[in-house]
Amino acid sequence: MKNKNTTAIICLLLLNTFVFAQVQKQTLQSAHLQGNPEYVVHAFYTASVQADGSVAQGKNLRTFEYAYNPNGTLKEMKNLTSHGTVRYIYQYQYDTEGNETMRTRLNASRQMEEKRVCNYENKCIASLCIYDKDTAIATKSIYTCNSKGFIEKEDCYQKEEIIKTTVYQRDKNGNVLTQSDIYPDSTTIQIRQCQYNQHNQLTIDIKNDRHGEMVYHNINRYDNQGMLIEQDYKKLSGGLSKKVVFTYDKYQNILSETWYDANGNAFYFNKYTYQYDDHGNWTVKMSYKDKAEILYQIETRAISYY
Repeated sequence: MKNKNTTAIICLLLLNTFVFAQVQKQTLQSAHLQGNPEYVVHAFYTASVQADGSVAQGKNLRTFEYAYNPNGTLKEMKNLTSHGTVRYIYQYQYDTEGNETMRTRLNASRQMEEKRVCNYENKCIASLCIYDKDTAIATKSIYTCNSKGFIEKEDCYQKEEIIKTTVYQRDKNGNVLTQSDIYPDSTTIQIRQCQYNQHNQLTIDIKNDRHGEMVYHNINRYDNQGMLIEQDYKKLSGGLSKKVVFTYDKYQNILSETWYDANGNAFYFNKYTYQYDDHGNWTVKMSYKDKAEILYQIETRAISYY
C-alpha cells in the first residue's frame, strides 16, 4: 500500500472540475454500471477447465462489497479476505451537491484507521486533510483553482511543513498540459507533459521522475466511440517498449488485450468473456491468458437495484 503522503497526492490529482464536483459522478461510470444499483458483491475466484470442457470455479481470492446511495454516490465499500472476513471498510459522506466531504477507513473491528476530510471553502479554494487513527493530521493538501474551477496549484504538507507544490498549466478546456513539482529547496521538476485530440482525449502522456528522468512516454489512439484501442508505451528507465491493442464489446467492456514488442511480435495475451443481466451489467467475467486462451480467473457480480 502507498504511504499516506503519496496516497494524499494521487487520490486527488485528477479531481479537477469545479473543485472535485465530478468525483462521485464518475463512480458508476468507472465501474461500467448501468441502471441504479443499490448493492454490488464483486468476487474473484481461480478457475480451470475440466477434461469434459466444464468450468470449475476454484478458490475465492477476494471480495468487494459496494453499497450505493439512490443518487448513485458510493456509500460504503468493504474489502473481504478469501475467508469472508472484513479486511477494511471505507465509508463516504457528501454535501448537498454530491461533493465528497469525508472518507473514513475502518479496520475489521470498525476502528478508524484513517479519515480524509474535504473542505470546499469556495469555488477557488479547496483542501484535503488526512487524519491518522489518533486523529492527528498526517498530510494536508490545499488546492487553488481558477475561475472555471480547475486546479492550478496544489500545496502538499506533512504535518504542518510544506513538502511540495505542484503547478498545472492547462488548455482552455481544462486539460493538463504540464505538471511541475516544486520542492522546498526551490528545485522544480516538470513531472508530466500531455497532449489531447479534438475530443479532449489524452493522446500523448510523458512522465518524468523527481530527478527529471523520463519514466514513460505513452501514445494513445482511440476509435470512433472514444475507446482506447492502441497504446504505444515506452518505459525508458527499464528499457521496456511495447504496443498494447484493445478490443471491446457493445457494452464497452474489454474483450482482449494484446502486447507487442518493439519488433511487432505478440508476447502477452488476455481475453475476456461476459454474461450480462437485464440492465446490461456483467454478472460473470472470465479471464483467459496466453495464446492458448487458458482460463485462469472468474469474477462474479451480484447486483441489486433500487
